[in-house]
This record gives sequence, C-alpha cells and structure tokens, in this order.
Amino acid sequence: MAEPSREVYVLVGDGSYLMMSAEIATSVQEGQKLTIVLMDNWGFKSIGALSRSLGQGGFGTRSVYRLDGVLPGDVDGDAARPLPIDLAANARSLGAHVIECQGYDDVATALATARTIDRTVVLYVRNDRLGGCRATRAGGTCPSPRSARSKQSPKHGGTGK
Repeated sequence: MAEPSREVYVLVGDGSYLMMSAEIATSVQEGQKLTIVLMDNWGFKSIGALSRSLGQGGFGTRSVYRLDGVLPGDVDGDAARPLPIDLAANARSLGAHVIECQGYDDVATALATARTIDRTVVLYVRNDRLGGCRATRAGGTCPSPRSARSKQSPKHGGTGK
C-alpha cells in the first residue's frame, strides 16, 4: 500500500495457504493486487522434509485421510487417500483470478499475464512434495528451473523420478 506503483509477489505453500487464504478476500476488498504463486505439494513439504531428515517418515505432513486410524507417513505411499481440497477453486471463491500452471513454462507465461490483470492473481502450481533441491558445497544453491525440468508425474503433477 505504501508503494502502489510496485507489483507485490507472494510465494506460499499449500499448508501456509490454508492458514492465510482469507488475505485474498482482503486484498480484493481493498483493491490491493497481489500476485500469489501457490505451490500445492499435497501437504507440508518443508516440515515433511525436516521430519524425513530426522527419521520420522513425514508423519502428519500429508493432506490425506487417516489409514486404519493412523495418519499415514511416506511409507504408506498411494495407499493414503488425498483429502478433497481444491485450492484453485478456493482462491477463485475468494475473488482471485486463478491461472493453473502445469510446469515451468506455464509459470513464466502466467507471471507475465498476471502483470496485465488488475486484481489479485493466484498462480496455482502442483508439485512433487518429495522433490527438492540438493545442497551444494557452494552454499546450498538449487539448479535453475530450466535445468531441473523433468517428466511430470500424472498423479501429483510433480517431477518424475
């Protein structure tokens, strides 16, 4: 609001989005455009990675139903049924213009398109909750998105292994 001539960009994961999505309605109400890149990785990706690094198998970090009365971990794989959460539809219902992206090129195009839209825009991107960047000896940098492209997983829209 202090710099109305500047574009505001937000990068958020699905877990955080579920806790803060009401801000979309506020931005629409106040006429304060945001460009939100929403990464849907079917749960809590960063906390899941931390859980896995500590040997906890991603316990409680997936957006799935209980399996035999227990929250499924990574070892349960596809046996866990995903919750019927439609974040793109949610963002639309809050007043945002939503662009669904399937990969890097879609995101690049959508970012350019978002600049031409006069209200809050959500770029909805499904990705692999288990994928990530490997740390390097040079300080933990990730490969560029262009060099990191690979096949899309048909079920989750993430990178294939």
